[in-house]
Amino acid sequence: MPVSRRATLRPRRHEAMNRKLFRTAPALGVLSLAAGGGLVAASRPARAEAADRCPAAYEKAQEDRAAGLLQSSLDQLKVCVEPACPEFMRADCSRWLDEVEAALPSVVFSARRAGKEVTRVRVSCDGRPIARMIDGKAIAIDPGIPELLQSLVSMGGSYATSTPGPEWNVRCDPHAAAQVFAASIPVHRLIGLDVTSRVRLAADEFLRRCEVPALRPVADMAESWFGDRTDVVFHDPLAAATVFEPDLCTFAHGEVTVDTSAAPLAGSTDWRPEFNGRHVIAVDVRPDAFFDHYFGVVR
Repeated sequence: MPVSRRATLRPRRHEAMNRKLFRTAPALGVLSLAAGGGLVAASRPARAEAADRCPAAYEKAQEDRAAGLLQSSLDQLKVCVEPACPEFMRADCSRWLDEVEAALPSVVFSARRAGKEVTRVRVSCDGRPIARMIDGKAIAIDPGIPELLQSLVSMGGSYATSTPGPEWNVRCDPHAAAQVFAASIPVHRLIGLDVTSRVRLAADEFLRRCEVPALRPVADMAESWFGDRTDVVFHDPLAAATVFEPDLCTFAHGEVTVDTSAAPLAGSTDWRPEFNGRHVIAVDVRPDAFFDHYFGVVR
């Protein structure tokens, strides 16, 4: 009843309404308790139903992630981190959730008509609608280009516990590195600083090997390099050489994550050996075989 009309009620009618409300209050309380009991009783089947979804979500999240369907994987991971799921599933899904969120790219769209910005625009990606309106906010989309890659070779990171601090290439942009490392690429081979640092030549030996005509310009440019250095390390050349001669290194499968927290840990790479892991890490190298291959190409 509106408040403006309550002031016009006569005293006796007002008292009658109060008595009526008082009589119905206990009944309402009983109904509330009954409803509450029903909710408690209903929560048990709901919890069991949630637990039943866990295994399927756990498997589907991994399948979607491997297929590059990161948004779908994200939805499944949010299911298998629920309290009703087994502890080991929650632990895995929680870790994967962070990785997928870091890897999921986003795009900010803008549209103009006759020189004026418009917002009532439908946006589609790969034939699927992703927005009915653009408002300057980033829209998450599944990565497309990585699906076209069959393999990727990176010189980046460091995977030996004895190597101090983050490697330079990853440290320059940890967030970008995290997206690359989380991309769904069938084979991602990583040559880390801990392995490339073992492939080095002293200045005099390097210059001796550069006596062939094709490498004399390299020797000339190296003079400034050796002005304050005594040797040269073949970081990127080793990674490139493994594209053609993968046997130059010994590899192991595992999972790599990139620390995207604040410095000084930003850019640190953590590798966990894992059978059939997405990342193939160089754990050893044959320096002499590399030098024979490297200098033999230009003889």
